[in-house]
Amino acid sequence: MSETKGVTTYPAVCGAILTNLRNDIGLHQIEVAERAAIKRSTWSRIEKGESSLSIEQLFFVATALGVNASTIIDLVEAAVRELQKQGIRVERTDQQDTWSVAAILGMGLLPVAGPALSLMVAGITSYILKEKNSKD
Repeated sequence: MSETKGVTTYPAVCGAILTNLRNDIGLHQIEVAERAAIKRSTWSRIEKGESSLSIEQLFFVATALGVNASTIIDLVEAAVRELQKQGIRVERTDQQDTWSVAAILGMGLLPVAGPALSLMVAGITSYILKEKNSKD
């Protein structure tokens, strides 16, 4: 494993995966939110990694995106492994006291979220889905 350079959260990784899946099929946030029976504001927070999915939401979102819930979990696991190889630490969100920008920067780390994280996991998402489709 390489030297730790940045830090992110599991919900942020999941949100980036979901954003990539949604963009790949050409849907807007509101369309996924409606199909999954989730408020648009809630869906926006999920994609930003500010909120976690419940198991029930995971199943509805997977259906809305045309994939299995297990595919989303597989993609998150693969993305976490790859990010860790790249020196990005993936943290639990229940340790909120460590998540201030000042605390993160004080540890010599950079927060990895939003478009930067989405770009990092886009290739992973594409690769895993191609592999999965070629086996089916």
